[in-house]
Amino acid sequence: MILSNGQHEMLTESRLTSTIPSQAITLTEPWASLVVLLLKRYETRGWPTRFRKTLFVHAAKGMPRYAREAVCTSPFLEDLTAAFHVDTASQVLEVLDARRGHIIGQCEIRGCHRSEDVRGTLSDRECAYGDYSDDRYAFAIERAVAFDSFIPCRGMLGIWTVPADTLAALQRAA
Repeated sequence: MILSNGQHEMLTESRLTSTIPSQAITLTEPWASLVVLLLKRYETRGWPTRFRKTLFVHAAKGMPRYAREAVCTSPFLEDLTAAFHVDTASQVLEVLDARRGHIIGQCEIRGCHRSEDVRGTLSDRECAYGDYSDDRYAFAIERAVAFDSFIPCRGMLGIWTVPADTLAALQRAA
């Protein structure tokens, strides 16, 4: 059932209702995993958003060379080997490869700030996980959750509406 706020009602095993998002954002790995693992507090983009609610995190199918190389550097390697309970960059890449092209979790966008306004408040680690150049935007991320199982889905640019069949699969997996 679609609610007036654009979210879907979901019956849980306890027969209580909760809402699941109907929108998603596609992020390239390893950044998608960093968001759902609560290791990245801001997602940086070249465009602002007024979106302020929960959405699914989709791991892009492609993983460019720069992203694969980033995994082998600090702080990516330290954080991801610990999070995935593996020892090497190649093992991290195997885990990330399995997530690509899937909805892997959800998070809430709580605000959108100009990069210049948040840059001075961030740790070196957070700065390493985004592009905080001038004239960019930082989406404040909260309440991130990594899913135990992933749902295959084709991603899109921007914030996009999840297809009905994928929402049904997500509801069955919940």
